[in-house]
Amino acid sequence: MKRVVLLPLLVVGAARPAAADEAAPPPPPAARTHDGFLLQLTTGMGILSEHIDASGSDASGVGGHGTLVLGGHVTPRLALVVESTALVNSDVQVDGASATGLGIDTYLLGLGVHRWWSPQFYTRTSVGALWQSVSADGVGELGSSGAGFGVSFTVGHNWWVSDSWALGIAGNLLFGSTATSDTVYASSHVDAGIDFVGTYD
Repeated sequence: MKRVVLLPLLVVGAARPAAADEAAPPPPPAARTHDGFLLQLTTGMGILSEHIDASGSDASGVGGHGTLVLGGHVTPRLALVVESTALVNSDVQVDGASATGLGIDTYLLGLGVHRWWSPQFYTRTSVGALWQSVSADGVGELGSSGAGFGVSFTVGHNWWVSDSWALGIAGNLLFGSTATSDTVYASSHVDAGIDFVGTYD
C-alpha cells in the first residue's frame, strides 16, 4: 500500500519544477552592451586641407565638423553602418591668402565597419562618395563638384551615462578626391575633425 501512495506523490513533485520554469519571466535585456541598433551623432571642429588639381592651388580653412552614423551590430564587437560626414568651412584661404567670403563644404556618404575594441573604445572605417559645394558671400552657391571617392577613419572613446546612452570624444581623418564638374574643379583632400560624441546602442 505504501508503494501505491508514494508513486503519485513522486510524479506530482517532479512536475512542479517544470511548471515553475515555464512560468518564469524572461531575463531583462543586458544593459551597457553593444547589440542591436547603433546611432551616433557628433559635432565639433574640422580642418580643411585640399589641393585643387587644375590650378595647382592649395586651399585650407577651419570650420564646423559633424557626423551621423546609423547601423546595426552583427556581433557584440562589430557593427555595419551608414556614415554621413560634413565639414563646413566659411572662411577659406587659398595659397595662404584669405579668400574673403569664400566657403567650401565637403561631404562624405558611405558604408563602414564600426569596431569596439573594448566596451568604450572604438574605431570606424567608412568608404563612399565624396563631393564639395562652393559658395561666396552675397552670391550663394557657386556650384558643386562631381562625386569622387573618400575614406573616413575615426577613433573614439565613450563613457556610459545610462544603460543605453554614452557620451565621448572622437578624432576623424578624411582622405579622398572629388571629380570635376561644369562649375567646380576636382580636388584632393586630407581633412581632419575633432568631435563631441553621443552614442545610443
